[in-house]
Amino acid sequence: MKTKIVNDELVFAYQDGFNDMSEEEIRGLSTPGGAPEIALRDPEKKIVAAVGFKTVNGFSAMMLNTKDIAKHDEPALAEAMKSYGYKLDQFVSEKLGEADAEGFRYDYKVQDVEMSAEMLVVKQKKNVYYIHFYYRTANKEESLAVLDEILKASSLK
Repeated sequence: MKTKIVNDELVFAYQDGFNDMSEEEIRGLSTPGGAPEIALRDPEKKIVAAVGFKTVNGFSAMMLNTKDIAKHDEPALAEAMKSYGYKLDQFVSEKLGEADAEGFRYDYKVQDVEMSAEMLVVKQKKNVYYIHFYYRTANKEESLAVLDEILKASSLK
């Protein structure tokens, strides 16, 4: 496994086969929380992984939890991806290393290709990390196994 560090705090692990995406490719991603800090693509497995973060200050940082953030972001993403036939699959609870991650899976279509995605939220102190995975629906089982390996090997410092 290789790793990239986001904000000196999140260690994002990924397998061989993933490569950095170009600036143009990154601009094409729909990501709540702003532009990703890192974006990787495995062209063989047809999986994209993107990680970004934002800092929340003051009282909000103490009160926000990852489940509430995910539930708040889902309708905004649904609206942004309406033209792609967005459909919520399910809300999910995962682990990023030892940290709790909350989010949701959804389906959409791009140029007649059925796609699926997972958006996860992890919080560390005042920082909220957004982790996005995009993959072909036809490869869902294989892709979810890769995502599981990535999440188990990643961690917060």
